[in-house]
Amino acid sequence: MIHVQALDWNIWEELIPPEQLETTASFVRQQELKLRKQLYCWENFRDDRVVDDVIACPIVVCGDIVAAGFGIEKDIKRPENPSGAHAYHSVIVSEEDIDSVEFVKLAGDENLIRELGIDNDTLEGYLYPDTYFVRHGTEPHEMITRMVGKFKQVFGDSLVKRASEIGMSVNEVVILASIIETEAGRKEERPLVSSVFHRRLKRGRPLEANPTIQYALGNKRRVLLEDLDIDSPYNTYTNPGLPPAPIASPGRESIIAALYPADTKYLYFMANGKGGHVFSKTLKEHNRAVSQYKRFRKQVNKN
Repeated sequence: MIHVQALDWNIWEELIPPEQLETTASFVRQQELKLRKQLYCWENFRDDRVVDDVIACPIVVCGDIVAAGFGIEKDIKRPENPSGAHAYHSVIVSEEDIDSVEFVKLAGDENLIRELGIDNDTLEGYLYPDTYFVRHGTEPHEMITRMVGKFKQVFGDSLVKRASEIGMSVNEVVILASIIETEAGRKEERPLVSSVFHRRLKRGRPLEANPTIQYALGNKRRVLLEDLDIDSPYNTYTNPGLPPAPIASPGRESIIAALYPADTKYLYFMANGKGGHVFSKTLKEHNRAVSQYKRFRKQVNKN
């Protein structure tokens, strides 16, 4: 599903000749109402002068191609799998636009991965989450190249240098950032979550990150106690260190958090039931936070 964003008409007024603005605005608004949350395009617009002025693109799509925190395959509702997990949240596709099956296939293509210079078995984690403007019918190869290019733009030389300074490869940073992205719903907590993970890595302790269990299960449901024993290299409860690859597409904030963790003594964190977390230095403090969360959940379920 493409999340159509409202246009800033002040900007478009500067791009489109005054005598054509009213017609253009009327057409676009009609399309937005008709295709909202699906495909937003100017397929039937034929005025070449206006097309040239409007980003030189005959058909414009506005939408979140990848939402931060979602993976390549786990969140795609494929055409042949109508009961798929989360419709079009990872790779935004449409019957009229980008072929999701081909997109996923290319995301694991060794030759393309090598061509793009990515040190990973798939492009999981390297398809940068952002809003893209694309032509109708854009080929998956072109879209993937753009998204990886955006990742490289964000993860520039200064961040590559920082990764080296803290003894991590780019891929290790992306892996850690993908976990931070899926663990911390609040941006301000990401450096704190990163701090916990960095301290655990240095001590050789398991990260114990629930999103990695969900990734291993292929399901984003609530993690149960019995799930913690799943036999998978992505199980960060039974395997110390980082999982073998990213579990989602991290945004800039999570990448920065992975590279610049807060300076704390925290070793634990627990959901507070209000969208945030309680951070603890000792197991005793953590157990207290767990008990508080259980009481909170019990009260919520009672109501």
